[in-house]
Amino acid sequence: MPTQKPDRYLIEVGRRVRLAREAQSMTQAELAQACGLHRTHVGEIERGETNPTVLALRQLASVLGVEPASLLPALSAPKTIPPESGQG
Repeated sequence: MPTQKPDRYLIEVGRRVRLAREAQSMTQAELAQACGLHRTHVGEIERGETNPTVLALRQLASVLGVEPASLLPALSAPKTIPPESGQG
């Protein structure tokens, strides 16, 4: 079965997770344990091999002491989300 090439966006997410982890002087195993994730899953995230869930990103950010948004690269053309109807 052919291996799919990692997505550039996921690679950048993983790079940001790795940089934040290294800034805290943590190993992948320490981060995984603190987040309640498996060590290999953290490695897959850092290599851009898997698409982390929103909840996993929230947990990673919390343990790393960063905002979840800081782990996500900006989109090239940001769009404004319209307010929900009835909101004002």
